[in-house]
Amino acid sequence: MTQIIEVFLWKYDLPITSSDLHALICQELGVDAPAINTTKLLSALSASRDVIYDKRKLTYILCDERRRALSELSKHAEGEHRQAQELFITAAGLHCGQPIDENVWLGFYAELKEAIHKVGANTYNLLVNGEFEREGDWLTNFILGQPRELRDGLRIAIAKFFSSKEGFVKSIILRLLSAHFFAEATQLKPETLAVLEAKRKSKDIKLVLDTNFVFAILGLDDSANDAAASLVELIRKVKSVDIRLYVLPTTLEEIKAALSIQMNRLESRVYSQGLSRAALDTNISGIARKFFEKSNQAGGLSPTVYFNAYIEGLRFVLKDKGIDILEWPLDFYYRDQRFIDDLNDLLETEGEREGGKSYEMLNHDLVLWYAIKDHRSSGAESLLEESFWGVTLDSRLLSFDLKKRKSVRNSLPVVLYPTNLIQLLQFWVPRSEFLDNSVLDSLKMPLFVHGFDKEDEAVTISIVNALTTYDNIDGLGHEALTSILADQALRVSIISSDKRIEITEKIELEVINEAAKIRMNSEALVNSLEISNNQSFQLAEQMLGLKATLTEKSVEVDATLVRARAAEALLEVKDAKDEKNSFLMFFVWLPLLLIGIVSALLVYNLWGQSFSSPAVIISLGFVALAIFLQVQLSAWKMARSERLKRWWLADLMQHTYTKFCVPLIPGALWLFDYAKGFLPKSE
Repeated sequence: MTQIIEVFLWKYDLPITSSDLHALICQELGVDAPAINTTKLLSALSASRDVIYDKRKLTYILCDERRRALSELSKHAEGEHRQAQELFITAAGLHCGQPIDENVWLGFYAELKEAIHKVGANTYNLLVNGEFEREGDWLTNFILGQPRELRDGLRIAIAKFFSSKEGFVKSIILRLLSAHFFAEATQLKPETLAVLEAKRKSKDIKLVLDTNFVFAILGLDDSANDAAASLVELIRKVKSVDIRLYVLPTTLEEIKAALSIQMNRLESRVYSQGLSRAALDTNISGIARKFFEKSNQAGGLSPTVYFNAYIEGLRFVLKDKGIDILEWPLDFYYRDQRFIDDLNDLLETEGEREGGKSYEMLNHDLVLWYAIKDHRSSGAESLLEESFWGVTLDSRLLSFDLKKRKSVRNSLPVVLYPTNLIQLLQFWVPRSEFLDNSVLDSLKMPLFVHGFDKEDEAVTISIVNALTTYDNIDGLGHEALTSILADQALRVSIISSDKRIEITEKIELEVINEAAKIRMNSEALVNSLEISNNQSFQLAEQMLGLKATLTEKSVEVDATLVRARAAEALLEVKDAKDEKNSFLMFFVWLPLLLIGIVSALLVYNLWGQSFSSPAVIISLGFVALAIFLQVQLSAWKMARSERLKRWWLADLMQHTYTKFCVPLIPGALWLFDYAKGFLPKSE
């Protein structure tokens, strides 16, 4: 708080009295703070020589050293603000797909300041009168004020902004927090501060957790995992107060029921890694999303194995997280007239609301609220005097609590939002990185709590369940699986169907269509690229595996594939037969016929002549040459055809050619020359 006083002295840059400085602070911050608070802070700064006090004029002024230091800090803060603005605008432009105007940043920053102001105001109100305004989704006004086509991109950009590892992002937010905490703290009267100081020295607090916050602590609720983890870590840092976490037996049963419902919806199947990864790209959230994350990491996982670890060992899991069971008697509430009247009112309200709570959920909420309220001490004027606090993320339960408090004047909240709890805990936790991170994480929660459609998620899980029945479903690829899960026409038709067999048939048709697309793409790829034999073989195996899967699911597809394979086999046999017949015709029978005819003519014309006559020798040479050429051409043709290489007749001819014909020709020539020596020589 002394830093804020120094900032005002630095900005004023002239000697100023305590009363004038107090008036300046109240005017600029819009608060009504006791003047004594400012006087005490100035006295402390004067004693440390950071502020120079003029006893004659009763004025204060910042010393030169602190003035120079604050000037440097101001320049640094301005630079960080510009960096944060550039980071936001760049991220928003990237995720929105178009340049983003500076006014978008100004609108976001204004909402951020308002949200942080509400954090500070709630801190003050909770301590003074137990009143608070639930922060909830502080981004709604900003998002709805933007063009529809930018909204999803801006949510992603803001999430990236908050999760940035750049130090300047955290710095500008913490500067706002410091300013607003100071603004509210200055309003506390000295007597109030004295009471608070007395109460913070020793205290036992029991936090009774609602189901949704337990899921967050267990890491099963995406919207509040970080906030829950930060809060638990913050509780561990509190040394002067004994804070314990509890759940009621009814909450224990509701947790088990919720997990069992999710397990049954996912059914007893092992989800492949590819299918799990595709499911994560859809609208699935909460418990189901956490399961698919684990399945993707494990390379495939059974829902039964995953959820039974929580259902059967829930007490041990909670104990490991530091959460105990409050074994309070609760059955009598179901006969309590207060309980019955409130239940009837809530049933009527929820019945009029789309997606209203079930009877069992309302029973649980009322038991939680009444159990905490009835175990509190009467006459408490501040939440700091209470020992039992409820913690929930449920906006409807918080609204019910607000309604009940309005009916009883000066009534304190029974259940708190996590941010409100953090605001209370800061009175026992010194300002530290843990406290700052807890507030930052609570500010991020609205980024994840929006637009959740239970019916839409149920459709997604139905499609995923149907896809698990296909063997080798990962063979379709991530893009094809994501396309099936996101197909709006398929989702609408499933919502309108009430028969499981119809849903299965529609999903089957979608799988067949995606498989057909993959086949067409594969064939186009094969036609356009010269791929290696190994790649072709792998592609063929994948296609055959996919065909086999589709065959089991569709008689029509099965018949088509069988006919196609039979046609391919018949075509192969026909082509092989035609090639063999062609070979026999043009490379065996026709050459032999021609050689036979020529030989017959030669015998007819040369009959009676001497064997050694030139005409006979030349004729025999031509016949031998023709035979040689016929054999050579046959060998050339066989070498160019894979089918002929595997044919037994071609193999025999090749063997005969290499083992008999080739050695025969030079042998015949030698024999002819040798025989000529025994013939009578003509004179």
